[in-house]
Amino acid sequence: MAMESLGVLLLHPMNAYLEQELDRRFRLFRLWDSPPDGRAEFLRANASAIRAVVGNAGYNADAALIDALPSLEIVASFSVGIDRVDLPKCRERGIRVTNTPDVLTDDVADLAVGLTIAALRKIPQADRYVRAGLWKAKGDYTLTTRFSGKRVGIIGLGRIGLAIATRVEAFDCPVNYYQRTKKDYPNYTYYPSVVELAVNSDILVVACPLNEQTRHIVNREVIEALGPKGVLINIGRGPHVDEPELVSALVEGRLGGAGLDVFEDEPNVPEALFALDNVVLVPHVGSGTHETRQAMADLVLASNLQSSDDYCPHPVAPQGFQASEFPQELKSSPHGRTAGGIAARRTMKHTTSDSDVTSLATTSPSRSPKRAAYYRELSRSCVAAFWFSVFVLAFTLVCLVVWGAARRDKPSVLVKSLTVENFYAGEGTDATGVPTKFVTMNCSLEMDVDNPSTMFGIHVSSTSIQLYYSQIPIASGQLEKFYQPKKSRHVLSVNLHGEKTPLYGAGATFVLTDTDGVPLTVDLAVRTRGYVIGRLVRVTHAKRVRCPVLVSSLTDRPIMIAQTACSYT
Repeated sequence: MAMESLGVLLLHPMNAYLEQELDRRFRLFRLWDSPPDGRAEFLRANASAIRAVVGNAGYNADAALIDALPSLEIVASFSVGIDRVDLPKCRERGIRVTNTPDVLTDDVADLAVGLTIAALRKIPQADRYVRAGLWKAKGDYTLTTRFSGKRVGIIGLGRIGLAIATRVEAFDCPVNYYQRTKKDYPNYTYYPSVVELAVNSDILVVACPLNEQTRHIVNREVIEALGPKGVLINIGRGPHVDEPELVSALVEGRLGGAGLDVFEDEPNVPEALFALDNVVLVPHVGSGTHETRQAMADLVLASNLQSSDDYCPHPVAPQGFQASEFPQELKSSPHGRTAGGIAARRTMKHTTSDSDVTSLATTSPSRSPKRAAYYRELSRSCVAAFWFSVFVLAFTLVCLVVWGAARRDKPSVLVKSLTVENFYAGEGTDATGVPTKFVTMNCSLEMDVDNPSTMFGIHVSSTSIQLYYSQIPIASGQLEKFYQPKKSRHVLSVNLHGEKTPLYGAGATFVLTDTDGVPLTVDLAVRTRGYVIGRLVRVTHAKRVRCPVLVSSLTDRPIMIAQTACSYT
């Protein structure tokens, strides 16, 4: 069959390059060329010619479409998701199903981090503030929330989930995750349920496949666990989230914010979201870069329309696809697979060559006696390479054993007390003339760092130490990096300072009296690194510390911090 007569049905406009190449190489049918009420007739008229369907995450092969195409042999998804493909029907018919994994991982992970920063720092809202001329008219924009150091929970630690985890680690964010089975990632914390993950996360990212088990995996209980300061990021699929419950939580303030790339009924987006200032919306653009869409199109052309089971989620042997029916261009695909080569390999599996027949024939001449075998001693370079490999393997094994033993000796960090030296509040106006309250605070924080290891010392550092009132940092300080010897305890003091910090928003409730204390929160993340065998074997640990403390301006005595109220994660 000539290539021009091999029918491919494109369900929806997706990518200009993909459409152009399909049209050039195959006989292309565009489903949208027929009116909606005439599509059944269109499919009946071309059913015998259509042998492949190309869809995407929004438009794909359901049971009705598959039943209408008796010659269908392959469904190629121009996306990683195949949740809109009727997989049982494909298995029943022996139809191969392919997708485009891996190539979009980086772009989707980048967008997840971008949505998180945009939601926390309110970047779209600040952009509108500048464009509307409000910066000049009203002064500085409202304070936002930092991303660095936030606890990030990821639902689904697959390719995309792992890519997100590596990115947020660069922001000193502790990574938690949930999925059906625990993975061997010692730097990431596993939680056996989504609710527990949400309770222990500031940001919850949905990055799992969509199936019946994960539909509405983020429901009311999960949203309540995430809480009014939490942020939900969805770069998976819209039905992962109970959308009406999400909208209700955002409107009522039960959820702090959201960054959404996908929606339950795309392209229809709940209108209630348009009026909210705590949500960032983008139109399903996770893989929407020139580079990735080109790579996805190449996969559909060079891999997904080939007779290759390697790319099938559930491979089924094709019926009737011949190597001659694929274009010559596919013989140099980026994955080194060709239709002709695959067909040839399959033919060789079931075909006996002339030499095989000859060698098995009863009239074949008898074989000559075997000649004596002569063996040559290995060269010195081969012997040296062998022993070098043995040494490397042995040294690696020793390093792994030492590293495993060293991991058990985790340093401990204890926040002991806070001593207030200066704490007062007043009223005035900020630089733009807006009336507000101001607070000034000088204090010192006493901490205890214990290194129980008998094998190595540790290098200790931390993020900026913050003292919060509500969500407003009113004083900060920095722990100087230091080295702590093995088997030692170190008590240190860090000065925290804040000068005339304006109290906007939630800070309006701030009251400093002679009787009642002011509820503050100490927040920091301590990192330790030990060099066990030089820089070859290193052991790192990180501890996020949050402690509530009730502070009064009337005492200069150390205020002891209740350890039972602190969280060390």
